[in-house]
Amino acid sequence: METPAYQQYRDEASSWLKQGRIRLIESLLRRHLPAGEGHTVLDLGAGVGQNIAALSRFGVVDALERSPIGLEELARNPHVRHVFATELPAPLAQRYDVIGAFDVVEHLERDDQAIDWVADHLQPGGLFVATVPAYNWMFSSHDVALEHHRRYTDGSFRRLLARRLKVLQSGYFVSSLFPLAALSRLPSMMRYRLNKAGGAASKQSGSLPGLVSDVFARVLASEAWLIGKGVDLPFGLSVYAIAAKD
Repeated sequence: METPAYQQYRDEASSWLKQGRIRLIESLLRRHLPAGEGHTVLDLGAGVGQNIAALSRFGVVDALERSPIGLEELARNPHVRHVFATELPAPLAQRYDVIGAFDVVEHLERDDQAIDWVADHLQPGGLFVATVPAYNWMFSSHDVALEHHRRYTDGSFRRLLARRLKVLQSGYFVSSLFPLAALSRLPSMMRYRLNKAGGAASKQSGSLPGLVSDVFARVLASEAWLIGKGVDLPFGLSVYAIAAKD
């Protein structure tokens, strides 16, 4: 990921969108992970550790990250046991009860090899929980700045995971706000299609005024609660899935 985009990502680590995703992760794990606090968890592409505190509620957390900015933040995070300064495929000997990859798989040129790696590093019965950006038709200069290779549908992501894992639940997130999100991305999408972005591609800011941010965060918390109850949302800005290793 380009450094300016990554620094912006760090600044927005506590944004309404990131907080909504944390609620989603918690809902999925509470629904599908067996009770207990002794689980081992690996956060792939852990960024600046924005999801670590939530993951630590389910067990001991290790983090894998390659960005110097992310590694600096993770080194100070009290919830992290081990930090692996590498990228996939990483030469790790450990196997985990839970592996998370939150907006990570789309960065990898060979996403099939990434899923093979995940399956190889899960314990039998272990869970893989992930989010990816939705819909290739939304690909824009925002994605270029973040070094995305692709976006997904629920169906295409399920098929990818089904190579090695059993999908327990999948669907869309950020459904209620999707029309607004799509509209806000329209200029970036048009620049990308007209090939005017060039080297000036930039990540779109997720920062919003305080009151609006609070309202949006509550909307996403409600969506996460519904998903945790097994409700499928019809569309969204993000695709999620949780899958198990047989």
